[in-house]
Amino acid sequence: MFNVCTPSHGSRAVVTAPLDKTWFALDLISTAGIDTFAFSVDEHPMWVYAVDGHYIEPMKVDALTIANGDRYSVFIRIDKEKGNYGMRVASIAATQIIGTTAILSYNGEYSHDRFKNSTEIVTSTPYIDLRGALVSRDLTLFNESLQRSFPPQFPQPPPKVDQTVILNMGTSGKTYTWALNSTHPFPLDSGEAASPMLYEAPALSNSSLTVTTKNNTWVDLIFITHQLFAPPHTMHKHSNKAFVLGYGDGVFNWTTVADAAAAMPQNFNLVTPPYRDGFVVPASKQKPTWLAVRYHVVNPGAFMLHCHIQNHMSGGMAMTILDGIDEWPEVPEDCRN
Repeated sequence: MFNVCTPSHGSRAVVTAPLDKTWFALDLISTAGIDTFAFSVDEHPMWVYAVDGHYIEPMKVDALTIANGDRYSVFIRIDKEKGNYGMRVASIAATQIIGTTAILSYNGEYSHDRFKNSTEIVTSTPYIDLRGALVSRDLTLFNESLQRSFPPQFPQPPPKVDQTVILNMGTSGKTYTWALNSTHPFPLDSGEAASPMLYEAPALSNSSLTVTTKNNTWVDLIFITHQLFAPPHTMHKHSNKAFVLGYGDGVFNWTTVADAAAAMPQNFNLVTPPYRDGFVVPASKQKPTWLAVRYHVVNPGAFMLHCHIQNHMSGGMAMTILDGIDEWPEVPEDCRN
């Protein structure tokens, strides 16, 4: 991750543009284990029309930042001169340069010389550089805070909150073990031997490892990174999506979103918040950072809440959400465990 980066010269992916069409749809999925990447198509703006499998009002952008587990659906117009255009991916992490380039080919005649450097092969004008930054101030990067659900999803007036859970984030003992509240490191070599949590009754589960809710309630999750100079955490919630209500830096001194929003309304969107199942808790520098999301419990069951950065999750940054336990079925005695 931090050193011994070896350049590779393998084959290059080629996507053939449908020349008999005006629009071309792409589904972008980040399967990264650690890094967050920027994505763009040279000389082709994108119209983002879905985020995490949920429709939004189309947003015209020149590049996207895609965190671990994010999914975006975009349209591009097939309206350029025949030729080959770079489809670029570049890590935005500060540790080292990692990037690659595929080809959007208008004529299907692209031939890759595997012994040449990619910058010598792709001659179209890029929108991002090797560190994933826009090459010009005239270009636009996707801004999550501006996305609007289509059709609108967030109830008005905002729903009454039944439960607020504050989740503190940071390393636990070692630089490579992580915690969500006081969760414990998860030894990778003992995962098979561990007793499944579903073998325990919900009321007996360790409160540091679980969030327990009732069905048809609204729950706020507030993620707080107290540790300074911490990386962003790409949190993922299983089962259903949540509304990203607000984020910011500095100490979070409130116990509810309502109190925090009253004190700093500029940090919250309680009218048209983004609707996602992945949320990036901002990286901290010289101040703590925080992020608040709200979801409606409508799918009873046991699910996971975890960081999508692989070594953070396996280090312990994961919890179980026991949603809607009042609607769980009773397991017959002869079927238990």
